[in-house]
Amino acid sequence: MLKNAPEQGMYPEFDLQYGDCKQERVDILNRLAAFYTDQARAERDKRRKDELYVKATQHFNHADRIDYMTPSTWVGKGILSLSRGEDMRALDHFTTALEGGVEGPAAVPANLGK
Repeated sequence: MLKNAPEQGMYPEFDLQYGDCKQERVDILNRLAAFYTDQARAERDKRRKDELYVKATQHFNHADRIDYMTPSTWVGKGILSLSRGEDMRALDHFTTALEGGVEGPAAVPANLGK
């Protein structure tokens, strides 16, 4: 099992080198955030769990700085909020994803979250 995911997307050099690959960078950051969210949900040690949630949040926030209205980022934030027991915040994130114009199969995770 992968214990330490790479910190890609967290360094300015990475952003400069791959600046023309906006959606790919957002996808990488969202996947890293999902990885940390999943690790946090499985973690039993509270201190370590909190550290993993912080890393997940940092990756989602970095993805937001690249493209604020990417629906998958908002869905991921909703799942993160649900796993932390923040139901109202999760609802806000899922609603934002749907308001961002996501339709069809891509809207399923946000609708399920709501």
